[in-house]
Amino acid sequence: MHQLRAGLILSAGLAAASCGGSTTEPEDTLTAAEALALIEVAMGQALELSDDALGGDGGPGIPGPLQLTLPCTTGGTVGLNAQVRPVGDPGGETGGVGISVTLTHSGCVERHETTGITFTLDGAPDLDVDIELSVSPQFAFQISGSLDGSVRWATDDGRSGTCAIDVALEPGDDPNALLSLDVTGQACGTQIMESFNAPGLLG
Repeated sequence: MHQLRAGLILSAGLAAASCGGSTTEPEDTLTAAEALALIEVAMGQALELSDDALGGDGGPGIPGPLQLTLPCTTGGTVGLNAQVRPVGDPGGETGGVGISVTLTHSGCVERHETTGITFTLDGAPDLDVDIELSVSPQFAFQISGSLDGSVRWATDDGRSGTCAIDVALEPGDDPNALLSLDVTGQACGTQIMESFNAPGLLG
């Protein structure tokens, strides 16, 4: 009888805890468009580093590790622990750079230009970006890679939450575009399926 009574008390206690014993506030959510904006902000930071590697004083595809802490546009910092490598034919027409970088945000404030959303980002714990960026003989940029990890976010309208990201980047099917890119996967609890095309010299 005592065991039965103890079991009932334990069950009641667990039910009460699950029904309202926690004081944790529910997290806000982002729409698919807002999640994509957050991805673009994070990818932009990694692509900027890739672009610096392509055009840096050391030439394209600077090999070796890079450990940097950079200021974000409007405040805070982002730490980058990166490995840069040449890809394709570095001395030919299809040379490029590959970069594997871990982004660790700390109060990093960035504004997404198209939507106007201002994000404040903090590592939860970090985002891992793997990108290969190359240039075709037709002067088109080709990007492939992935972005995964999680980041804590807050927006300028008072919302906040944690966003888990697992997306793939693949070259699009427009051969005349300066940049043709497909982004697919999951981000911030929503499905991402987007294509980007920038007109090229032949478009």
